[in-house]
Amino acid sequence: MSYILLREHEPPFVLSPANAAAYFFFFIDTPTTEKQGLAMLFRSQGVIKRLAVFLVEHADPAYLRPA
Repeated sequence: MSYILLREHEPPFVLSPANAAAYFFFFIDTPTTEKQGLAMLFRSQGVIKRLAVFLVEHADPAYLRPA
């Protein structure tokens, strides 16, 4: 994930004690969801959107090298 962010000139995601609980919350029900079913198709869209918002909220440009 950090590689993709850096490739797009965005700060990498840095997991810290402050954001760890919120980050892992995204993946709590993933192991119990059928991977090939409609549930995963619909549920994954919501998770992707919430994860994107989470990454934007926790972005820290201090981890980028000045251009």
